[in-house]
Amino acid sequence: MRKLLLVLLLVPFAANADLIDLGDSTLDTDTGLEWLDLTETIGLTRNFVGTQLGAGGLFSGYQFADALDLESLAQAAGFSGLRASDGDADLLIALLGATGTCGPLPCAIGLYDDPGASFGLGQAGPRGFGDFFVQEGFGLPDFRFPDKGHFLIRAMAVPEPGTLTLVGIGLFGLGFARRGKKA
Repeated sequence: MRKLLLVLLLVPFAANADLIDLGDSTLDTDTGLEWLDLTETIGLTRNFVGTQLGAGGLFSGYQFADALDLESLAQAAGFSGLRASDGDADLLIALLGATGTCGPLPCAIGLYDDPGASFGLGQAGPRGFGDFFVQEGFGLPDFRFPDKGHFLIRAMAVPEPGTLTLVGIGLFGLGFARRGKKA
């Protein structure tokens, strides 16, 4: 019985930052940000996406990510600075959705809150690592880029490990109390 209680208390503390695939979006449990797949906005103009961020829009509740949000995502995916091992880069491209290719390899490129630039993630190539990169010169708000999406985020509630511990203790207590009544 004591061993079970010890396991219940320790399991929630093993939770750590993770990227969770939610289908058409990815949850970063460290920041609590949900990232809409780039493929959901590929080929749409910046102006159109901006009109769809409000209530009732296609992307209701989302906003354009900024450079700091992208940096946090890179860190959560295992990047050191703006570089990652090939496995980390491949995983992040798979989670965000590939928008095209950079040479022969898949990449994910999207516009963010700087209307004159886009942020890209290139898959690992012969160098053995993936890169985040910034491309300048995309200040055309009504242009449809066929190989670029938009980095959109929204805040999500992510339970704290302490909350999970309290729920675990509560469930254990209810089970123990019920067991005591049957005896």
